[in-house]
Amino acid sequence: MKKTSLILLLITFAFHCSKGIVSNDSIKTKQHFLYAGIRMEKFMGFYYSNGAFLEFSSKKILNQRFNFGLSYVTSRIGTAFNSNAIPFWQLTGNVSLMLRKKKHFKICFRLNGGVAHANYGDPMFDDLPQTAPLLSLEPNLLYDFKFPLRIGTGIGYNFITGDGITGLGMIYPIYFQFNAAYRIPF
Repeated sequence: MKKTSLILLLITFAFHCSKGIVSNDSIKTKQHFLYAGIRMEKFMGFYYSNGAFLEFSSKKILNQRFNFGLSYVTSRIGTAFNSNAIPFWQLTGNVSLMLRKKKHFKICFRLNGGVAHANYGDPMFDDLPQTAPLLSLEPNLLYDFKFPLRIGTGIGYNFITGDGITGLGMIYPIYFQFNAAYRIPF
């Protein structure tokens, strides 16, 4: 229920902020865009993690066909919030290939790379790996509204996973994600 309320609040905020601030004509003349928003992930059969992301696109970089981004998600505001679940975080950079870029409904293929870290919280677990590299491919479906909001969802595949002994045990191969972002033209 809290996630649904947060999403509705973000959509309402973006709609009210967009009235009269940025018209569609002024967006067409802008060269660069920054998308800032929230990201929610769920590993198949495991943890929820939530966080934030930034994505940059420019008409000067292959006419907005490629985007570059950075995201940070943590289980501390997901499954590990007020529970005994293992808190972990992920910091990833990404490159996205956008298809149907002139349409409201877009298809995006995102290549992510980064690092994950777990805090087991007990010296007994010091022998277990606490950090792991990340490499994943993520096909996404995105929708750009006329007002400055973009929502997207997708499924990702982690190429580097772990079993708790040879890598982090909470990095599962398949995950689902949802994101909502506010578009800032400049």
